[in-house]
Amino acid sequence: MSGVFTLKIDNTVKGLSANQLDAVTLLVSGMTYAEAAGRLGVSERTVRRYMADPAFKEALAILREQVSQMASNMLIARMANAVAVLVEIMQNPPERHGALRMNAATKILDYAFKVRNQDAAEGRLKRLEEAVAALGTPEEEQSVGAVISSLKEYGYGSDM
Repeated sequence: MSGVFTLKIDNTVKGLSANQLDAVTLLVSGMTYAEAAGRLGVSERTVRRYMADPAFKEALAILREQVSQMASNMLIARMANAVAVLVEIMQNPPERHGALRMNAATKILDYAFKVRNQDAAEGRLKRLEEAVAALGTPEEEQSVGAVISSLKEYGYGSDM
């Protein structure tokens, strides 16, 4: 099956059949189990059995993440174009399609900023998890000062 997505999950794919790989692509593209099964010529129960396979679930998760990252990158890459459209409309209100263009540009910026905020939050969370892990095991007693000091090392609490 020629898909839109390129699977970059070589280590996970080794145990999957060609049908399972096609099912991964179809499910990521938004099809239901029944739709994917119909397209593959298998029963819906077969697709559900695929979902019970840890390697299949991992491949599905990896491809979903890749698609999500690709969409995020596309949004962020178009931020400058969206701003240019808004500036153009603001400076020279067009006679036709101005509202549509402005709406599209605004939506791109809204989604792009949400993606950037989510990426930033994930980065902060990762640094926070690393800081907590650096504190040691729960059995070790840590003073409040040690916790604050450790968090500061990871870029948190500069105002503490």
